[in-house]
Amino acid sequence: MHTPHNPPATQLRRSASAILAVLAATALLLGALVWFHARTNVPYLQFTRDAAALRAAPWYTGILSQLGVMAWTAGAAAALTGACAVGKAPQAAAWRKYLLVGGVFSAWLALDDALMLHEVVIPHQLGIDERVVYALYIATALAFFALNWRKALAGEWPLLLTALVFLAVPVLADMLRLTADIEELLMAGSKLAGILAWAAYWGRCAVEAYAADKAEQPQITQINAH
Repeated sequence: MHTPHNPPATQLRRSASAILAVLAATALLLGALVWFHARTNVPYLQFTRDAAALRAAPWYTGILSQLGVMAWTAGAAAALTGACAVGKAPQAAAWRKYLLVGGVFSAWLALDDALMLHEVVIPHQLGIDERVVYALYIATALAFFALNWRKALAGEWPLLLTALVFLAVPVLADMLRLTADIEELLMAGSKLAGILAWAAYWGRCAVEAYAADKAEQPQITQINAH
């Protein structure tokens, strides 16, 4: 069956706000880098090139760390997409809040991992000990899931439990200052497994929320019809 296409003018109007948002975000980021360069005289090359290229390091340098950032980002994208996709039904509204907060938290963790916020930036620039930052992250996660325990259990909680257990291992090892080469590999592997499980959990939550929303729509239609 032939599906009619929207006229170009209609498509342009629909996309205009998204295009403007993308350009504004890019301009804001570039403006911040220009300001930072003016204050510190750090070459622009430091902002634009890959870290491995700047150090003439092998291409696989930090590969597990980069995969972890990608997985955090995938989890954030899944949760935020799910929050935007569900409708206005009562069950969907509860899922939307849960997915929105989970997506924002996952996005922050991706940013933290990419920029080494808890390891370098926050301790060195703000003077807050890394262990304090860890404690704040753990407390935030526990408080979030405690306040939303029904939704946490409605999703695939074994995935969530797996994520939390595997993510806890490198945190504890980091606090104990375990730095042997094999320990580094095991910690990185445990962290990656935890992040992948975390991303999978939010992906499955998004699917669950969408399915619940679709199942609720006919009921709402019937109630409105009466």
